[in-house]
Amino acid sequence: GALAFFRFYNLEEVVPPSTLQKIGHGVFWDANINGNGLSVPEGVTEIGNEAFIGLSAEWVQLPASLKYQPDCGNNYSFKSFHIFTPTFIYH
Repeated sequence: GALAFFRFYNLEEVVPPSTLQKIGHGVFWDANINGNGLSVPEGVTEIGNEAFIGLSAEWVQLPASLKYQPDCGNNYSFKSFHIFTPTFIYH
């Protein structure tokens, strides 16, 4: 749900379920995934507003199933996103 990992600072790994269809509002707001990245599973079609705002992670992999690709210009999903190696992987 919304703000599920809000300000979780020492996450070691996040493995979303394969049945996930939407990442809600602010789910990873100001979270920190230590030395790891986040793989958004196939089947996710939407990412909510501010979903990754302030997230610190090594990488984020977005699925081909994503129908709405977020950007800072319209919904702020990746505003202040701290990616250590600027690697976005699209299928």
